Amino acid sequence: MPPLSRLLFAGLILSALGCAQDVNGTVTGRVTHKGKPVANAIVMFVPQSGVAAGGATNQDGTYELTSRALGDGARIGPCKVAVLAADPLNKPLAIPAKYTDPEQSGLAADVRRGPNVFDFDIPEK
Repeated sequence: MPPLSRLLFAGLILSALGCAQDVNGTVTGRVTHKGKPVANAIVMFVPQSGVAAGGATNQDGTYELTSRALGDGARIGPCKVAVLAADPLNKPLAIPAKYTDPEQSGLAADVRRGPNVFDFDIPEK
């Protein structure tokens, strides 16, 4: 392949990689229930189109979302949010069941390009 062709090909590859990075924003946050951390849960962001993102909460309720690669965040745009038990058979969450369904939870986030922080305090009902 002539040098100019290689240069053009490399430019196309780098452009494609750059475009892929533009569809996600990094997302971190904290989940609490009645002010206390929700540990060992999975936080799911479901976009209107594209791949959903998820991340596990730590003991302090903090999370970081991943959709395709570790820490790559969630799709830019509005997302419905759900909080699921990481181990539902052995450790169900002490939160109302509606929050496990993104269609019923009422939790939402508008992911923007760049870093995003979304904290959720789940009420009693």
